[in-house]
Amino acid sequence: MKYLPLIALALSLFSCFEKGDCTDISSNKMKVNFYKFSDKKSKKILIDSIIIEGWEDSVMYKNEVDSITTVLLPLDPAVKEMTYYLYYQNKIATLDIDYISHTFPLAPECKVIDLLTLTDAAATVVQELTISQHELTSNETENIKLYF
Repeated sequence: MKYLPLIALALSLFSCFEKGDCTDISSNKMKVNFYKFSDKKSKKILIDSIIIEGWEDSVMYKNEVDSITTVLLPLDPAVKEMTYYLYYQNKIATLDIDYISHTFPLAPECKVIDLLTLTDAAATVVQELTISQHELTSNETENIKLYF
């Protein structure tokens, strides 16, 4: 009789996990936005290409016409750091990202997800870099600000 409240609580908790609770908010793409260093306003840059160190066929972005203010860069959950080379206006900027991956199940009957969290970042050629949002989510929130 004294375990009845515990059993009722356990049943109510398990009943909360329905198919609708399998919402996956994780992402393996970080959003990088470009800004002017002088006034911190959005800046358009003509990116020639972006190469990811260690990936075969890693020219993930090829552009010769349009200037852009943002780019989505993939992260590999199997490693803890990645380096990107941004080729633009006869310059090469490097972006080094360190991150951790936390794997956990959402609920019974749901798949396991990896949540990636940025821990550190460094860049060359860029005047300033800030991590604006450490956690990567599927809503494409800005993660990195690069000031040129």
